[in-house]
Formats: sequence, structure tokens, C-alpha cells
Amino acid sequence: MIFVCKMVENTDNVLYLRGRHISNNINAENMDALIPPRRSDKCLWRLLNAGIHLRVRLCLARIGFYGVIQCDLIKNYDNHLLTAIVERWRRETHTFHLTVGEATITLPDVALIWGLNIDGMPITGVDTAYNKHTLQQRCATWLGFTPTSSQIKGAAVKLMYLQFFENIEMVNTFSWGSAVLAYLYRELCDTSMRLKVDLCGPVQILQILVWSRITLLCPDKAQQVYISEEQAGDVLQGLPFPPYGARWRRGFSWTHTVHHSVRIMRDMLDMMVEGQFLWTVYDMESPEVGGILDGDRIHLCRSACALINFHIVEMHRPERCLRQFGMLQGIPPPATNFDNFHKLTRQGRNNFDWATYHKDFVEMWNHRYHFVIDGDYVILGTPAITVDYVGWHHRISQIVLSPAVMPEI
Repeated sequence: MIFVCKMVENTDNVLYLRGRHISNNINAENMDALIPPRRSDKCLWRLLNAGIHLRVRLCLARIGFYGVIQCDLIKNYDNHLLTAIVERWRRETHTFHLTVGEATITLPDVALIWGLNIDGMPITGVDTAYNKHTLQQRCATWLGFTPTSSQIKGAAVKLMYLQFFENIEMVNTFSWGSAVLAYLYRELCDTSMRLKVDLCGPVQILQILVWSRITLLCPDKAQQVYISEEQAGDVLQGLPFPPYGARWRRGFSWTHTVHHSVRIMRDMLDMMVEGQFLWTVYDMESPEVGGILDGDRIHLCRSACALINFHIVEMHRPERCLRQFGMLQGIPPPATNFDNFHKLTRQGRNNFDWATYHKDFVEMWNHRYHFVIDGDYVILGTPAITVDYVGWHHRISQIVLSPAVMPEI
């Protein structure tokens, strides 16, 4: 079953939360305020730098996580770039509002940048809390190390994802990609609404997405090779071809591109024109895509369904960014993003069954292929948007954020 998106005039107040948005902080006295990314993966990369045995790498590939390792660590996140793009995120629509239209991070972005599975069962269930002794035993059994009491904070520790690794053959039957995207959406929503002061989660995906699509902010790449000698050796040993995100491991130059200046980046986004945003960036015939979006997964990419990660429920909105799928964009229908669920937290909910609590959304995910957005594909040389879309978008969006370029009234 294919859900056909009818492009009808959206008469509601699309950005109904604009009064609480972080963009209201932008003024002449506060032009250079930054949103710092919070890093929690440095210990992981220090461990991996010591080397990973081939058997372990093959296991990571089998469970669907080796693509993340192949992408390696981006040593320097550009806080200025991330701040400028977070200012464009809108919780009401789950999209970035740009001068050229709405765009977003989609399921295929997560699948292709990190090589994660986007199909399968949702990441949810009982958020189990363990006492220290039980936790130490489980870590020894499933992770191969036993943390000391001083390394465990609090009387009870939650390792809710550990339950998905107890049967190693089942790990890649879960939709880790949709869970990662749900988490990133929640971080963008909370940070853009001034509910937190930093941005955490899969920030690497966000930075690579901006570099890939916005030519104004993309660094020069000193190395124009798709696969390194090391990665070629991986392939010869039976490991998967590196995902798209691995292209951005090294070899950058900012000779022709601005960096570390949120003020200039904000101005550039305010003045961006068609052609400076790349709506389609993936070569569907490349080896990076092969096997990741095969079969029905190519249709799942356009599913307007709920993304689930335990207490987090966020809506995937491909109907608002059809150009990212090579399709004609018209005025989208009103977005419903279930604002009340943004207030949910895991705090004080030990051993809480989120799968039961979110049973309607779990059911929606289980029928995710029923919500695939269909439409007309763009013919080369013809417009990618309908005649009325531009006027509508400029009417409902806040596309100019810098006081320096705001038009006088």
C-alpha cells in the first residue's frame, strides 16, 4: 500500500512555536553565541586506535555497526557550522527552514552516512535498571569487562540497549538507523527550543550532511578517493565497502570555504540561492549504496512514520523535502509532531515498558510501508517545485535570521 501525499494549501500557523525558538536570541549583542557539541565517544576511539582484530571487525559488520567504525572520528567539529544549522531547525516540521525551501535529515542519510540498518524492529522495550552487582555481571558477560564500583554512578544504572545484544544473530534485525535519527531529531528539537545548552548524539551525521549538501559551507577535499588503501584491504578480507560518511575521514582544506565564524555562516545561509543546496547527493549506482538500500528499503526512505527510541517518538517528514528524493515538491500538508511527547523523559521511570506506552507508534512503525509518500519524479531540465511553493514557503517560514541582512520595515 502506498500513501499518496496530496499537496494542498496549508493554512495553519506552521511555525507556531517561533516565539520560543533559539533564533530569537540572535541580536547585535549576541551574534557570536555558540552551541557546543557534547562529545561522549572519545573513549571509544581511544580503544579502537589500539587496533581491532579481524574477527571482531567481521562481527561488527555482521551486526551492522562496522560502517560507523569505517567513518572514523571527526577530530574537530565546527561549533560555528553546527550552531548556524541548528538555528534553522524547526520542531514543528522536523525540517531546516532555508531560503531555498525545507530540508531535513532523512532515513537514507543515516543509512548511507553510517551504514546502519533502517528496516526491522523498533528500538524499544523495558528500560531496565540494574543494581551495581548485576550490572557488573552483565558487563562481564556481554561486554567483556567488569567496571569497578567507582566507575558506576548512582545506585542503579540503566544500560537499556544491552538487551538487544544478548543474541548476536538478532542485532541487525532491529532498526538502529531509525533510532539514531529519532535521537538526533530530539536533540535538534530540544536545542533549537532552548531546552538545553549543548548538542549531543550523532553530531557527525549532521556535520557530514551540511558539508555534503550546502556548497557554501563544504570544505575542499584534498583527497578525492572513495576508498583508502586501508579500507580496500578491509573489502578484500570480506568486510563491507565503506559507507558514504567514510569519504569525510581526512583531507580537508578551508582555503575557499569559511569556517569557525557563525556570524558569516548565518549571513551566507540567509542569502543562499538555488544551486547552492544539493538536493540529491548520493550516486545510487555506487558501491557505497549497494546492499544498504536494496529491496524495499528504497521505499522505506520515504515513509512518513514515527521514529522510536524508547521514550523518544519523532515523526519522519519526507513529504516536506521531496526534492531530496528526486521528486517534485509542492505545498505539504500540515505537520503533526505530537508535541506532548517532547516532554517525556526517562527520569524516575525505572523498569518502565516504553513499548507498551507507545504501542500506537510501535504499531505505526510496524506498518511503516503503508505510509510511504508517493509523487511525481522531476524530469531533467524541469522545475523541482510547483509554482505556488516558493511564495507559500516565504510566507510561512522565517528564512532570514541575521540582523545584518534583515530587510527594513
